[in-house]
Amino acid sequence: MSENLVGICMERSQEMIIAILAVMKCGGAYVPIDPDYPKKRLKFIIEDTQLSILLTQYSLQNTLSEYSEKNIYVDEIWQQIATQSDENLVISFTTDSLAYTIYTSGSTGIPKGVCCYHHSVVNLLTDFQQRSSIGTGDQSSFWTSFSF
Repeated sequence: MSENLVGICMERSQEMIIAILAVMKCGGAYVPIDPDYPKKRLKFIIEDTQLSILLTQYSLQNTLSEYSEKNIYVDEIWQQIATQSDENLVISFTTDSLAYTIYTSGSTGIPKGVCCYHHSVVNLLTDFQQRSSIGTGDQSSFWTSFSF
């Protein structure tokens, strides 16, 4: 699955975080897709990325029905997931591997996919830690959209 793009279109939830970690643990790269996006934007991102699969929730079935052949409704298969091995997969990726692709508004009005690599994420988090050290027990709000 190395660096395959997997869409995640879910309401903000614990399951959304689990989906992100699952994709990364499999060596894939995720594409965050806000279910509140206009249908035209959803369609553009899903088609532009040529997603291998789209992890979503059954409650979003109507919103994403056009892509049903790619949809996996994670809330419908939790029992199946629970029967899988909890052993780590043997995968190969480096800091130069793709972590996720996020879509901007685009200066021309057409969304543009921006590829973010593991080393870039580490650099960003290191900068956050240096500017405002966060330790065990500290809390932080999740104030931005999942897709931002």
